[in-house]
Amino acid sequence: MFSLRIDIDSRYGLLHGLPNILESLRRHDVKASFFIPTGGESSLADLFRYRGGSRGAMGGVSLPKQEILRMALLPRNFAEENAGWLKDNLIAQGHELGVHAFKHRAWTRALDKIDAAEHVRLATLAFTKIFGFKPSSFAAPAYRTSLAVLEALDREGYVCAGDLPGEHAFHPIIGKKRFNHVQVPVNLRQPSTDPLIESFSSQGMSDDAVISQVCRRIDDAGDYAVLYGHDYFEGAVRPKILDAVLGHVKKQGLQTKTMSQIARVTTTNEEIEMLK
Repeated sequence: MFSLRIDIDSRYGLLHGLPNILESLRRHDVKASFFIPTGGESSLADLFRYRGGSRGAMGGVSLPKQEILRMALLPRNFAEENAGWLKDNLIAQGHELGVHAFKHRAWTRALDKIDAAEHVRLATLAFTKIFGFKPSSFAAPAYRTSLAVLEALDREGYVCAGDLPGEHAFHPIIGKKRFNHVQVPVNLRQPSTDPLIESFSSQGMSDDAVISQVCRRIDDAGDYAVLYGHDYFEGAVRPKILDAVLGHVKKQGLQTKTMSQIARVTTTNEEIEMLK
């Protein structure tokens, strides 16, 4: 079984990368899970408020400088302003769209300082207002999560999230509490949590070499292979790689599912260490 998760992290990636990803998915008849922040880009005040390092993936590639400047000076809510296009070209085509936090920067740099449960609530409300239905899936930026986040996901009625490590989907158990939502781990990623395509590309590998490495990891994963990437890198920087990987998945005859589809048939429970 194979599943693809794509985090939509920027307006630029949505406009210039996401159409290529959707075309590859259409060509290979694969449905994927996408996740988008619903609170808009960070303002200049947010940039100063939530300073500090945040490990970025994207294979060492940054957005164009003019786009970074525009984001700082004129932040936009790219989920809201592209809602119609996303409904027509993503949701209506059978793909899954879920929440990727409310404010991406606040989540990655200050999860331990913000009211995480309130951010989940705000993200859920914003998604529902923008797209007209309540989200069922959640993916935390940088895989940062906490006990408060897991509790908030249950409270808001989420079916699944993809933030804890593992080699199969499961209902998390902490202490005596079994959570209602299912965690669908991304097991095809680097130990640093960097996406495979972006990580291998940052090492200077050719497209063919990256394709070979990623396909080998998929084959080795057996009956549970969940891969992830981003709208900009996989869609705009190195789009041929993901297209070839999807071709390999279909050639191997792997069943493909969205994360929610996996979650809805999962009955496994798994105890995890207590989160703060």
